[in-house]
Amino acid sequence: MVTNPLFPIDNAEQYVKSFASDLERTESRIRWIAGDGITELAVHEIEQSTSDGLVVKEVVVLSHSSPAFAGVTAESASRLNKWATLSALIPRFGDNPSQLVCKVGVFSQDRKAAEQLYAPLVCTEAAVLGWHAARVARGQFYVDPALSPLNMTDKRPPFDSADFESVLHMTNERGFLGSLVPNHFTVEFPWDFGSVSSLFASDDFQAKAKRRFNYSTEDLQRMSGRTTLLQIGFTAHPLYGNGVFSRLEIPIPINDPSVFRLVDELNRWELSGSDLAPLFGSWCVGDRAPTFMTFIPNQACLPGLLQNLTAWAIVRHNRVRQWIEAMSSIQ
Repeated sequence: MVTNPLFPIDNAEQYVKSFASDLERTESRIRWIAGDGITELAVHEIEQSTSDGLVVKEVVVLSHSSPAFAGVTAESASRLNKWATLSALIPRFGDNPSQLVCKVGVFSQDRKAAEQLYAPLVCTEAAVLGWHAARVARGQFYVDPALSPLNMTDKRPPFDSADFESVLHMTNERGFLGSLVPNHFTVEFPWDFGSVSSLFASDDFQAKAKRRFNYSTEDLQRMSGRTTLLQIGFTAHPLYGNGVFSRLEIPIPINDPSVFRLVDELNRWELSGSDLAPLFGSWCVGDRAPTFMTFIPNQACLPGLLQNLTAWAIVRHNRVRQWIEAMSSIQ
């Protein structure tokens, strides 16, 4: 049993009771019937030190399992996860059934984040998880958002240009190349050493850069190396209406059949570590690359959310890059 948990499990129980009166509470675990299956919210107490001297005290896992997911494969999950909100659909492996799952590790100093950020996000997802699973299982990918369990589906997300300028400033300070258009932020993180942006691969851009900054051909070749692309902006989800999306694309080709296995392994890897970025979203096969997709509905759009999405993306980019390099060296 978790004593004095950082994650407010008692408050979460009261929230879940507002839509699931038949829940069961056992110590730091809540279970209830939702849709065609069972949803569970569990807080696991751990004491794991990280390489930078921090301590992860808890891991919070929200999951939904359903018989309707029995036939889910790595390929089908990689496609279905394009409709992700804050959870990943992960096929059966070992003793774990196919399930929708999100997860966050809570560091010892993160009580405020657990109460004011993680709990609202997890509880909002708890309200929709069974409903979402039932829609996916039935192939209902376009539904009137007003029929979903969420509120404010037709409202504008509560952010303005100052919020987007703040994340641009945040990435500029770290030396990344970002850009803004109204309600949409884009930035690239270096995958290859010295890479800056795919823009540097353009002949016209290279010619202008040579004239203006006196870059050499070698400089431009290095700067045009592979990058990870992050996009954050307003969108309308076909099930949940308006909100904010975050899309992180890693520079791996998708024209290889093994991409489905890679995406499946990435989602499983996300579950394996307590000190990774929060698993609020899922890896899928995007239009151009393996992509980590997140959708935050209006109901969960909290102050500072854009900055958090950006910070989590930077961590995820670095850790995924390290993981893929390690896997490549083993193979």
